[in-house]
Amino acid sequence: MAQESAMAENTTHPLSKRVRWDELHRQISKLAKDDRVQALDRLEDRAVAIVNPERQIVYLNAACARFFDLEDPAQAYGCRHGELLKSIHVNEGEGGCGTSPDCIACGALNAILACQTSLIDARHCVINRQDGSQLLLGIKAIAMPTEDVRYTMLCFKKLHEQ
Repeated sequence: MAQESAMAENTTHPLSKRVRWDELHRQISKLAKDDRVQALDRLEDRAVAIVNPERQIVYLNAACARFFDLEDPAQAYGCRHGELLKSIHVNEGEGGCGTSPDCIACGALNAILACQTSLIDARHCVINRQDGSQLLLGIKAIAMPTEDVRYTMLCFKKLHEQ
């Protein structure tokens, strides 16, 4: 979904940075071999994704792929949660999801950012979607450090949709 030009995009917003495709691929490949990640594959009723410090998705289990209505989890790699949830704000900021002035109130973004300096955070999040619908989510963010990258594991729960 994310295009290579957007991956290396240089913008001035501090939350717009994304890793290059080669680094993203390295992160995805390394996580696929991690025992903790392999255990997440067996969770059939919990939508779990892992994001890198730039908030790009580097892993999601089958339940999370269903949650985002994706046929293949790989479709999410490099994207951010708001892009997959089709937030109305993803194209407003200079760097996509997380960079619009409205994103400052996003519970998912704030849970991820809080978790980058702590171990765990949980928030509610209202996503106003491009199709006019609204989605209320519960988001739990859990620090998942490896030897070279501090990832954040996200657990999504749909609370209400209208």
